[in-house]
Amino acid sequence: MKELRNYNVLVAASRGGTIFLWDLEHKTLISSYQSTGEIISGAIDSSDELLVLGSTKGVIRIFDISNQKNIKLIKVLKLLNN
Repeated sequence: MKELRNYNVLVAASRGGTIFLWDLEHKTLISSYQSTGEIISGAIDSSDELLVLGSTKGVIRIFDISNQKNIKLIKVLKLLNN
């Protein structure tokens, strides 16, 4: 989980692959995105616009979260041959 400093939004990801963006002021879910694979790591860039998630399958997914209502998968990197 990480708070987006510029937006008063909390980003959370479940091990089951779901990404959630929460409005902290109104305590409501802004959006969610169902990815594939078990998420084991994540990071957000310094501009609060890109979310990078790593999975147990050796896959890294990069998401554009600049529009919190529309999470977009922009790149998939496969590091292991599973």
